Amino acid sequence: DRAVREPWRLAAAILNQLGRNEEAIFRFDQFPMAKPLLKLLHSPSSLEYTSSCGRLFDAAAALLGICWQSSYEGQAAMQLESLVTNTDILSDGWTFKQNNLSLLPLLKNLADQPSPIHGANLFHGTLIASLAEWLSHHCQHQQVNQVVLSGGCLANRVLSSGLYKALKQQNITPYLPQQLPPNDGGISLGQAWLTGLIVT
Repeated sequence: DRAVREPWRLAAAILNQLGRNEEAIFRFDQFPMAKPLLKLLHSPSSLEYTSSCGRLFDAAAALLGICWQSSYEGQAAMQLESLVTNTDILSDGWTFKQNNLSLLPLLKNLADQPSPIHGANLFHGTLIASLAEWLSHHCQHQQVNQVVLSGGCLANRVLSSGLYKALKQQNITPYLPQQLPPNDGGISLGQAWLTGLIVT
């Protein structure tokens, strides 16, 4: 929860993964918790991990210097989206390992990116391309050609429209939420349905 409110923590964790601890301390020296956090990162067993796509937006925004602390939910992601002018793709910006998608190569590029606008374009374009490839791989493996897209990140119009188009180009039919929001509102309805509170 603290990392969501303070995206600089996610950026520091990325720099730690890249072996750039000293740089992280220098970048975020205004935060008293920077040094203790980086010491904590040396003990992975004591850390919580996340697979949330939203944290990628937070990390990217912090690495680009767009948002280090959030005053409201989704601030970092919205500020990052607001800078997009024309999405671009970093061709070697992602990897797959045991069916897991990693954007660490992209985040490394963003850590050295002098232009927040170019960084925002690269982040969105590369995220779209990598997700489309990842989903295409799984569709082929499962022998399906339809996917349902949901989650709070799809409130981002650049991501939702770009991913929709990219999947259609690969002959995959994507479905996006229409009558409900893609974030917590839709999740809450699904939870209520699963527990039997809603009868269809």
